[in-house]
Amino acid sequence: MAEGLRRRGLVLGDAVALQLPNVPQFVIAWFGILKAGLVGVPVNVLFKRREVAHVLGDSDARLLLTWAGSAEEARKGAADAGVASVLVLGGDPGESFEELLAVEPDDPDGVLVPRDPCDVAAIVYTASTPAPRNAGCTASASRSTGSTCASTTAPATRCRPGATTSARSWSAA
Repeated sequence: MAEGLRRRGLVLGDAVALQLPNVPQFVIAWFGILKAGLVGVPVNVLFKRREVAHVLGDSDARLLLTWAGSAEEARKGAADAGVASVLVLGGDPGESFEELLAVEPDDPDGVLVPRDPCDVAAIVYTASTPAPRNAGCTASASRSTGSTCASTTAPATRCRPGATTSARSWSAA
């Protein structure tokens, strides 16, 4: 998964949105995103076009991984947010989630992209109205047992590019 994401041109700090229900592929994708040094952005599978567009645009996601049950609204929201890459679990050739898994890594041991402990590893959104609000979760918090994103940064944070080795870092608004 990490190699498949890397070969799509994603680099350290790029955001990848993940809109999957509670299926094993969610876990595989989540850890692949983190292993590749990317920022995971979980998206509620019940979100419609407007919410999907908001989350993708606000997080600057470069890719959306979704499933058939959300694909129609996800594609519309992605188009509204300017996200051209949408891969669907069980999707058609050329836009299939499974294609990411089929990519063999250059290094048989795989590549774990080093991260600064302050790099953002996840951007989590609430289901608030009128638009979902975000909170960033650092790489160090994602490795700590019992840590949550809400404990590492305040909700409704704004992006501050270039402050760490990551393309995205967060500070309270």
